[in-house]
Amino acid sequence: MRIKEISVAISNMKKDPTNENEMFVILSSANLISAGAKLGCTDKRSAYSIIKPEITRLLTYSFNHSELRLYDSLYYDMKEKCAYIQCLGLQFSYHNITETDEIMAFAHSEKNKVVEFEAIYKQPKALGLYHLAVDCLKRNISDPEVIANKFDELPLDFPQLMVRHLGEMANKGTEEVSLESILSAKFKISKQKK
Repeated sequence: MRIKEISVAISNMKKDPTNENEMFVILSSANLISAGAKLGCTDKRSAYSIIKPEITRLLTYSFNHSELRLYDSLYYDMKEKCAYIQCLGLQFSYHNITETDEIMAFAHSEKNKVVEFEAIYKQPKALGLYHLAVDCLKRNISDPEVIANKFDELPLDFPQLMVRHLGEMANKGTEEVSLESILSAKFKISKQKK
């Protein structure tokens, strides 16, 4: 991973999206920054000091601009202190973001519909996912199935992060631990349709 990509990703995090494709770029940027921190490409503390406040800001922005329809769904799990953002068919999760008044008002509202964590780990494909999001923005691709197929075709950029996720799942006693179940958006979409 190059420093240039991390610095562009950081710059993307500070933008206000006007559509789902721009939101996809921002969420993929956060994913890339987080992967970079786990790989030691950037300082973890400074990476998370960027990601968490910006995701909090982004959610507040989305509440104030609901007419923009920036994501498919949002669920804030108060117990886990985690926001699950579904955007263009892919789910992104952010733990321990700041619980602002706006986020807590959403969390207690009827709009906060429970969603299950899909457990598709994007960080092993973070660089490819970031480039996919930028390409979807440039080419105005917003079909979730097309994006899921393209995501599934991405190679593992950082296989060392895959080993980490497999270990976490095994330690939690997760029943279904397979590469298909944790790397395939298409697999999750096909299971949802059944």
